[in-house]
Amino acid sequence: MKNPLRGSATITKRHDTGLAVITVSVRMEGGEFDIESKFEKPVVIDPTKACAAQFKSIEHLLHACDIAAQSGVLSATRGFRELSGRVVFTVFECSKLAPGFATGFTIAAALACFQALRQPERARDLDLQGWKIKTA
Repeated sequence: MKNPLRGSATITKRHDTGLAVITVSVRMEGGEFDIESKFEKPVVIDPTKACAAQFKSIEHLLHACDIAAQSGVLSATRGFRELSGRVVFTVFECSKLAPGFATGFTIAAALACFQALRQPERARDLDLQGWKIKTA
């Protein structure tokens, strides 16, 4: 794919310690379907104390974010993998990440894929589970 497809999504959710914000960006490079991370800028993960306490290290937390985002990609690209090809995570940013954050990464990754595939209308079918889509 000469010009890779790109998509990005930012979602928010209010919880008892503030407003959680998650941004996921993807690049779809064509070819055989695969998912990988090649971040174009440093990953920003800012967990709440309660969230951080659930993980041995920030690396374990990043791995959990990655797995949750992969789930969103798998869901969003089902039936469209010949269009998406290799899906590369390029941005993970989050602030005030609270326990139960995984759904947010799943949703943000799916929304980013819908944008990259030029199928934003598919977002209407997502159960946002309290997360709100941040618009520009």
